[in-house]
Amino acid sequence: MRPYPQESLELVRSITRPYLLAHGEPIAWGEEGARSLGIEDLDGTRPDYGEASEIREGEIAVYWVSS
Repeated sequence: MRPYPQESLELVRSITRPYLLAHGEPIAWGEEGARSLGIEDLDGTRPDYGEASEIREGEIAVYWVSS
Protein backbone atom coordinates (compact mmCIF):
# COMPACT_ATOMS: atom_id res chain seq x y z
CA MET A 1 0.00 0.00 0.00
CA ARG A 2 1.10 3.49 -0.82
CA PRO A 3 -0.78 6.69 -0.17
CA TYR A 4 -1.37 9.04 -3.11
CA PRO A 5 -3.31 12.27 -3.48
CA GLN A 6 -6.90 11.40 -4.44
CA GLU A 7 -6.66 13.52 -7.59
CA SER A 8 -3.59 11.53 -8.78
CA LEU A 9 -5.25 8.10 -8.75
CA GLU A 10 -6.03 7.95 -12.47
CA LEU A 11 -2.52 9.16 -13.36
CA VAL A 12 -0.96 6.53 -11.09
CA ARG A 13 -3.12 3.83 -12.68
CA SER A 14 -2.27 4.89 -16.23
CA ILE A 15 1.47 5.15 -15.55
CA THR A 16 1.75 1.75 -13.84
CA ARG A 17 -0.69 -0.16 -16.11
CA PRO A 18 1.88 -1.17 -18.79
CA TYR A 19 4.37 -2.61 -16.30
CA LEU A 20 2.86 -6.05 -15.85
CA LEU A 21 6.20 -7.71 -15.09
CA ALA A 22 6.70 -5.39 -12.11
CA HIS A 23 3.23 -5.17 -10.60
CA GLY A 24 1.01 -3.41 -13.11
CA GLU A 25 -1.71 -1.04 -12.06
CA PRO A 26 -3.27 -1.03 -8.59
CA ILE A 27 -5.84 -3.70 -7.83
CA ALA A 28 -7.73 -1.67 -5.21
CA TRP A 29 -7.84 1.75 -3.57
CA GLY A 30 -9.63 3.57 -0.81
CA GLU A 31 -11.71 2.11 2.01
CA GLU A 32 -13.96 0.03 -0.24
CA GLY A 33 -10.94 -1.43 -2.02
CA ALA A 34 -9.25 -2.25 1.28
CA ARG A 35 -12.35 -4.05 2.52
CA SER A 36 -12.56 -6.02 -0.74
CA LEU A 37 -9.04 -7.28 -0.03
CA GLY A 38 -9.94 -8.26 3.54
CA ILE A 39 -8.01 -5.39 5.10
CA GLU A 40 -9.57 -4.31 8.37
CA ASP A 41 -7.01 -1.68 9.42
CA LEU A 42 -8.36 1.16 7.31
CA ASP A 43 -6.26 3.90 8.92
CA GLY A 44 -2.98 2.11 8.12
CA THR A 45 -1.61 2.08 11.66
CA ARG A 46 -1.57 -1.72 12.13
CA PRO A 47 -0.50 -3.33 8.83
CA ASP A 48 -0.38 -7.12 8.49
CA TYR A 49 3.06 -6.82 6.86
CA GLY A 50 5.74 -4.15 6.74
CA GLU A 51 5.69 -0.77 8.37
CA ALA A 52 2.74 1.54 8.87
CA SER A 53 2.22 4.26 6.28
CA GLU A 54 0.86 7.67 7.11
CA ILE A 55 -2.21 8.59 5.09
CA ARG A 56 -2.59 12.36 5.14
CA GLU A 57 -5.73 14.33 4.51
CA GLY A 58 -6.56 14.31 0.82
CA GLU A 59 -4.67 11.07 0.20
CA ILE A 60 -6.06 7.65 -0.65
CA ALA A 61 -4.55 4.23 0.08
CA VAL A 62 -3.60 2.43 -3.15
CA TYR A 63 -2.92 -1.33 -3.22
CA TRP A 64 -0.90 -3.42 -5.68
CA VAL A 65 -0.33 -7.14 -6.06
CA SER A 66 2.98 -8.10 -4.55
CA SER A 67 5.40 -9.52 -7.10
